[in-house]
Amino acid sequence: MSSFNKSILVVDDDFLTRKLIITMLTSLNLDIVEAGSAHLALELIKSQCFKAIISDIKMPGMDGLEFLRKMKELNLNIPVIYISGYTSKEIALEALRLGAFDFAEKPFERESLVSIVKRALDSQRDTLFSKLQDLNLNPTQIKVLEMLMKGMSNKEIADIVNLSEQGIKYHISSLLKKFNSQNRMELSEKIRTLSAVVLTDQV
Repeated sequence: MSSFNKSILVVDDDFLTRKLIITMLTSLNLDIVEAGSAHLALELIKSQCFKAIISDIKMPGMDGLEFLRKMKELNLNIPVIYISGYTSKEIALEALRLGAFDFAEKPFERESLVSIVKRALDSQRDTLFSKLQDLNLNPTQIKVLEMLMKGMSNKEIADIVNLSEQGIKYHISSLLKKFNSQNRMELSEKIRTLSAVVLTDQV
């Protein structure tokens, strides 16, 4: 297993804001990836693993709330920290309902932002999702694995993740090799064991 991954994604259509955030977080020694739009961010999180996301709320095209809704549809449980110059009570409540981790109001102070990011990273450290990320599983593989655990067929999985059945077979084969398993049943048992270990660590 690799060491705890500390990659985060910064999503903002303003170039200077992204650079300011990166500068403020220098002391945390993070691997930071930038996205100038929510559309680009969605493509990135489908292929890369991130421990936290910092996102503006008001962006052209897809805004921050719609971005979070899309993440939930993909079952991507990554803590999202919102930044905004002005957030109405209604928007804040909707963001929290969707599972937003926290807010940082512009202009934000470095100490405040660093503290929020640290808490977001700590919240991920002992989750099963985090453990699977540390095994270098990408979001699609994690999604396929979750559906395998529910006993779904290749066709059912393919329909949900919008891939061909051949593509699903490829991902399953990769998962079997990753977990040194001979079949789905053995793979499921190993994931249940890993889940039990995570729950024990959290007690």
